[in-house]
Amino acid sequence: TGFMVQEIIPKGELYHLQNIVTSGPASSLRQDFEVYINDFKIAYSEQGVVDQFYSDVSILDNNLKPLGRKTIFVNEPLRYQGMTFYQTDWDISTAQITVNSKLIQEVSLQEVNLQNGSRFWIGNLFTGESNKVLLVLEDLTGKCLFYDSEKRFLGESRIGHKIFLNGVPVRVTKIIPATGLQVKADPGIILVYCGFLALIISVFFSY
Repeated sequence: TGFMVQEIIPKGELYHLQNIVTSGPASSLRQDFEVYINDFKIAYSEQGVVDQFYSDVSILDNNLKPLGRKTIFVNEPLRYQGMTFYQTDWDISTAQITVNSKLIQEVSLQEVNLQNGSRFWIGNLFTGESNKVLLVLEDLTGKCLFYDSEKRFLGESRIGHKIFLNGVPVRVTKIIPATGLQVKADPGIILVYCGFLALIISVFFSY
């Protein structure tokens, strides 16, 4: 009757259990509640390496009434009615960009993994009818890199700072992260523990 679900959920979005990884023959996914990501943050070490990531998770009923809330991180999950919500990964979903101080673009970002284990996120934005610019993010620290369609470096900026690309003022106003959650339910675990207990007792009496 157990199952495991994994999902990447952007900050500020509601989520139902749906992306099944494994499930038992008698399992069923509950749909009488929703998960809402209030916030997501990353703590970096002095060397700029990801030290820990945190998700502020709320459990809501179908009428959006709060049922529970907790900030989870690795090795500190949220437990709710036999289900355990683990923090497993993170991602960058979209970036909000203003062009000419008025046009807002929602740029979807695609993750790229390199052979050395590092990764970055890339997306396309347009500063004119035919002027395509590549936006590259390496993390959530706020540094933004820009390249032209020929992959030539155009400049570097930070969130909230203006940069001129092809003579057009561009500003990255917001980066929307996403959290990777794993939801597990294993109602039969008590039977496993009882089996271990019986084994320990039987070994004790055997000796």
